Amino acid sequence: MKGVLKIILLIIIIAVVSYGLHFLARARTVYIGQVSIEPISLTDVDAALKAKYIYHTVNADFIEVYPTGPGWGPRSFTLTKDTLKAAEDIPGIPSREKFKAAVRHKLEYVGVNVTIKENTWEIKIRYPVTSMY
Repeated sequence: MKGVLKIILLIIIIAVVSYGLHFLARARTVYIGQVSIEPISLTDVDAALKAKYIYHTVNADFIEVYPTGPGWGPRSFTLTKDTLKAAEDIPGIPSREKFKAAVRHKLEYVGVNVTIKENTWEIKIRYPVTSMY
């Protein structure tokens, strides 16, 4: 009888551990961050984005850029005169370098030429995220 209970307990433990690993493998990480940049002219950025037909909205103090167009989830980044703010939803475990690379990729994609001050990154991480938008 004890042998049967041990086998059943072992099966339950294996099932719980495998479910947990499957859950974490599908989880995503949400990053919200900002970084200081060298001062830029928002009117120049606006003109460059219009020339490339990149969807964006212009407000008095900032420009919100949607590199792949508007949609569900974090799809934009915001530029002020001296700050870049972004949110990213990236599959996998947390990595600040993944977030930094994703932000740089978006900047390259839209062709906005800014100089990032590398030692000023502020990143908040929420993990694991398994909900849908």
